[in-house]
Amino acid sequence: RQRTPFGNMHAFIVLDPTNTYRPIETFATLGNAGSHESANLEALGRSASLYLRSGGELKGIIDQWKNIGSGASTITRDGGVQSLAMGYARALSKYEILKQYYSIEDLILGKIDLEKIDDEVSDILRTGNGKSKDAVTDLIDNERDSGKQIKQKCPECPNGVIIHSEGCEKCSAGCGYSRC
Repeated sequence: RQRTPFGNMHAFIVLDPTNTYRPIETFATLGNAGSHESANLEALGRSASLYLRSGGELKGIIDQWKNIGSGASTITRDGGVQSLAMGYARALSKYEILKQYYSIEDLILGKIDLEKIDDEVSDILRTGNGKSKDAVTDLIDNERDSGKQIKQKCPECPNGVIIHSEGCEKCSAGCGYSRC
């Protein structure tokens, strides 16, 4: 589950059990089915699934979608989400993090309480502090360095975080901080 500016997204990944549980399809849904956003999300899922079935990897999808912004934005525990694509990439990143710490079998069989560890995974995405340094945490470090996904506290007030708005970085608390 991932919050987006357009509502809660539920992302799904279909794995091939005959090929080391390789992802072969992904799709996502929004709570407000039937909307333009839901149609766009379906297009993203179909395109991503075609890419995966053609030999692509989830990391390729994440790399392409992670910095796509829009005029809408929402702040989540794991950072700001500025589009459906960014939210979808964030959800896929959560899966990539989970499979670094838990076996695919335990995830599939429901032996891992995803609700219980959601905050921990979100914190790893936001801060980049994980249990091991691997390709996924390298991806997180790159996102933090780009400044586009991992949100930082406002340098001028204790309550705000920096958001991207109208092409500028601004304080979410409205203290007046802005950098264009």
